[in-house]
Amino acid sequence: DALANSYNIPPIQLIRDVGVPAVMSTARQMGVESLRQPPSYYGLALTLGGGEVPLLEMTRAYATLANGGRRPEMSSVIRIVDSAGRTVADASRARRPAVNAVDPRIAYIITDILSDNQARTPAMGANSPLRLPFPAAVKTGTTDDYRDNWAIGYTPGLVVGVWVGNTDGRPMRNSAGLEGAAPIWNALMQRIYATPAMKATLLVDGLVPPAEFPRPGGLEERDVCLPRGAGGSQCTASRPDLFLAGGPTHWIARLGYRPDVTSQPGAWTMVVGTLSGEQREAAWRSLPALADGRRPPAPTFCALNVAPGADGARLLLPLPPFYDDEVRARLWAEGRGYALAPVTVCPSGAGTWAGGGLPAEGDAAPPPAPAGVSAAIGAPAPGDVLSGAVPVVGSAVFPADGVQYYKLEIGVGSAPSSWTTFGTTHGTPVANGVLEELNAGALPAGDYVIRLVIVGPDGNYAAVARVPVVIRESRYTLRVRRGAPLGCRGRGARFDARQDRGTILRQRATVLRRQPHETQSIADPAHAGRTRGDPGGHHPTRAGRRLSSGNGGAPAGRARLF
Repeated sequence: DALANSYNIPPIQLIRDVGVPAVMSTARQMGVESLRQPPSYYGLALTLGGGEVPLLEMTRAYATLANGGRRPEMSSVIRIVDSAGRTVADASRARRPAVNAVDPRIAYIITDILSDNQARTPAMGANSPLRLPFPAAVKTGTTDDYRDNWAIGYTPGLVVGVWVGNTDGRPMRNSAGLEGAAPIWNALMQRIYATPAMKATLLVDGLVPPAEFPRPGGLEERDVCLPRGAGGSQCTASRPDLFLAGGPTHWIARLGYRPDVTSQPGAWTMVVGTLSGEQREAAWRSLPALADGRRPPAPTFCALNVAPGADGARLLLPLPPFYDDEVRARLWAEGRGYALAPVTVCPSGAGTWAGGGLPAEGDAAPPPAPAGVSAAIGAPAPGDVLSGAVPVVGSAVFPADGVQYYKLEIGVGSAPSSWTTFGTTHGTPVANGVLEELNAGALPAGDYVIRLVIVGPDGNYAAVARVPVVIRESRYTLRVRRGAPLGCRGRGARFDARQDRGTILRQRATVLRRQPHETQSIADPAHAGRTRGDPGGHHPTRAGRRLSSGNGGAPAGRARLF
């Protein structure tokens, strides 16, 4: 629904989960080559049009989807014929093969969504310009000031991209992609397929492209439980959807339990227990508040760690991976009849949920580690004050064939809601040794938690260890006196006490006061895109041909580009 209807919030959630570098890498594989700045330049806004991309590159990316995940090679000249009618050059004779860029199953699922008129009807209408009398996938995009918009769509044999805007960059009058570029795209697609001479240009090696999008193997269709259908022992409202056969499953390490996420897509299957009044109060007090002071509702239910298939299992709505999103979801769902999964593991003495009511939850420790797997942090110790380069010492013990790797993460605050990896992943166990090095000087002063995680073969955390620490600020603001030697940055310049140590020693400078320096918090998504010296946290954006897909329109061979 999010992709088909151009809903903005879900792609922001997704890019925060998978990371901007991963999105940029996929875009490059699909033919988008104009995103040359580092990921921090774009931030999460990349999925909503925060990077300028030419129409030709975006059309090529959609051609990759039309070709079942194979990126086509482009040629600006198809054929050259002289005055006597002789062919001087023919690109089709030296056509380079398409490059495998995306899993064909994923390309087909995206195509299936973009070609589903019923799925996009809530936002686009049932008879919008995106609907054609033959199978076609299409996506629109609009800049937030109506400066320009586009529509890119395809069949198995044709890709058409349309851009609409003023050549001088002036905003248009309330012209979105659905009203501006989409009607032009619709007319072009229908005219090409209705004109025999133009349709003949779509032949590849004399063959007519298929009318329907060919479905690859490795996909399975399953019923997905809709939010209104969860809460009981059986799903009461569902719809079919496509999945990768044998695809990976994920859970949220901070929850402290592993729900059954495969039996019923769209819901977690689990057994839930009740909390006493005293247990509810203790669990609620353990839940951190958001930056704006809001807290989740007091928990009533908790999770029982029991084997899959146990009696009394219920279908509950999955939780967002980030704690702040979870709190907002709970506050919205409270009183609306939606049953969200709990986040608190049941303490001893908790009763079994007999049904009724909405589960609410707190935070809990991770589940016990499998045999032969252990994680421990020996240094720094809890409460240590850190600055500069700090070695993290401890143990990550695991069998060679039972774990993928271990890594170190850091989160902001005493109860982090999100984590950022520092260093790299390690596939070799460590016993009482240096696990990784943290550059504490690169982070703002404050409370943090360092976390060691060992990742199992299924992608879930096999073991977790945490240690709370405090990072001390080590930057200073200096003012340079008059008559400073050449090479000084100027009066009132701001220096970094570590990077500019040699410069400071050579200059006649006076320390005025100790002052935190504005810098990027790599563990706080709210500071995404903020760079040193830019306390506002915003980069200047360029207007013109920066295109917003509305839902990310991520870029996302036989298809012909027009």
